[in-house]
Formats: sequence, structure tokens, C-alpha cells
Amino acid sequence: MALAFGVLGYFMEENGIPIAPFVLGIVVGPLVEQNFLTSMMKSGGSLIAFFDRPIAAVVGVITLLIWASPIIAMLRRQNSRSHRV
Repeated sequence: MALAFGVLGYFMEENGIPIAPFVLGIVVGPLVEQNFLTSMMKSGGSLIAFFDRPIAAVVGVITLLIWASPIIAMLRRQNSRSHRV
């Protein structure tokens, strides 16, 4: 198994693919998945439960804004280009 991951890591490094997110996903992924499933069962399948508390809501909104920032930036660039012409 170590040899297989070593070869995979070598090819990822040679092709410019970052290794850290891969390792993080392999190590933390099962733990996050288990806790997410537990939370979903406790909340009855409602995603709103993740935003019930004020701090959780603020962190959730900030996370969504960070995820949406590339799309917002692209739309702003396209909008500024269309006004120039």
C-alpha cells in the first residue's frame, strides 16, 4: 500500500497536483463523513441545523461567500468588460 501511494504521490508531484489536499482528504475524510451523517440523523435530514447557532451561521455564511467569490469575481469582470464596449 505504501508503494502504491508513493507512486501516486510521485505522479501527482510531477504533474503539478498538490499532495496536501489529497493526504488531508484520506486522513480526515472518514471522520468528517461519520460526524456529518450523525449530525444529519440528529437533525432529521435538515441542513438548517448547521446554521442554528449565531456563530455557526456567521461561519457558514463566510464559507459560502468564500466559495462563491470566484464566481462573483468572474461576473464582475464580465460586467466591466461589457460596459467598456
